[in-house]
Amino acid sequence: MALKQIASSKVHPGTQMKEGEWRFAARPRRLFHKYFGILHEFWPGEPLFVDGSNKMRPRVNFRITGAFASATKTITVSADDTDVSGINILFINPGAALVIGGFTGGVAGQMLFISALSNGQDITLEHNKGVSDQDVFLHTGGDEALSTEYGGWTLACDGSDWYDTEHSKHV
Repeated sequence: MALKQIASSKVHPGTQMKEGEWRFAARPRRLFHKYFGILHEFWPGEPLFVDGSNKMRPRVNFRITGAFASATKTITVSADDTDVSGINILFINPGAALVIGGFTGGVAGQMLFISALSNGQDITLEHNKGVSDQDVFLHTGGDEALSTEYGGWTLACDGSDWYDTEHSKHV
């Protein structure tokens, strides 16, 4: 949708705007949007929400019917800095014993589900190794391993580090 520029700051879009329409006023710099019959005015630096408003209103219900999928990544070798940017599921399919010392790219609020795709090798998740951008803190206070078994971990990121969120079966 193209923005229509308002020629003068004295011209106010008012009620003549159509539902869903956006307009930009050059002086003073303002953005107008009509949404649900309400005219919203945005000033520089104000947040703009997905619903096209600058007010938080609980007008949307979110419901998933069917499956929900997330971005994934599969690793096959040990690393102290596995990049988990934009993923929620990390599959591990090692050809030899594998050790994870930490991560990079995690953001606050991100959940990471780590799952072994093979039970043929040992997989170790190191507790607070201190060499990666984002260390892992496990509830046991020490390294944890899957010894030739299926299993995994669920971790939550605070933006700086990762924290084990449950007592897994393998412990």
